[in-house]
Amino acid sequence: MPFAVSVCIFLFSSSVCCQLLKAWGAHVTVTCSQNAEGLVRGLGADEVVDYTAGDVVEQLEIMEKFDVILDNVGGDTEQWAVGLLKPWSGAKYITLVTPLLLNTDSMGLLEGTIHAGFTLHTKALQHGWQCVGVFYRWGFYAPDGPALDEIRKLVDAGKILPVVEAQFPFTQVPQAFQKLEQGHARGKTVIRVAEKDDRQVEELVQNICTEAAESEQEGQGTAKQH
Repeated sequence: MPFAVSVCIFLFSSSVCCQLLKAWGAHVTVTCSQNAEGLVRGLGADEVVDYTAGDVVEQLEIMEKFDVILDNVGGDTEQWAVGLLKPWSGAKYITLVTPLLLNTDSMGLLEGTIHAGFTLHTKALQHGWQCVGVFYRWGFYAPDGPALDEIRKLVDAGKILPVVEAQFPFTQVPQAFQKLEQGHARGKTVIRVAEKDDRQVEELVQNICTEAAESEQEGQGTAKQH
């Protein structure tokens, strides 16, 4: 991503996304609630729009238009969001809320995929024509080794920091899911899976070392007797 690219993220939901965009040199605007503003600015956001402080559309319309919009909200957002993009400049609207999974669940894999593809094609043409050259895209998460290598380098360089909101032992997995279902996360929820196993391994290693030392001492004592 070249420098000076302006990105707007609708509804803060990923601490890594914001930090990654800043590491790439983007100018980042994020919509979030007031109680998340401190965290979002701490992650590097240049502009923060509080969607609880009034009409978010009016607040965004007074800003300069964006090169990229990343939409985590969906619904009717795309009806007005694409108008916030720069015309005829290769600007992109990317939504992470797509009907693909819903269609494949309700219609089957083949028919659902075809229907979703037709929907994407129709919307891409519609928004591209009405919004003067704006690209309409669906975003999906997919495994990507080289991308993870790039993120690892940024983590090692201190440009991406993990944000952990809560930790639960493995015995409290239901409580961890209850927390996630409440929404409005401010960081990752971590399950400590191997905490007990690690202690058991350490105790096992210590016992083995102790038994080996005792056996060695017994062997030396027997050799002296002979």
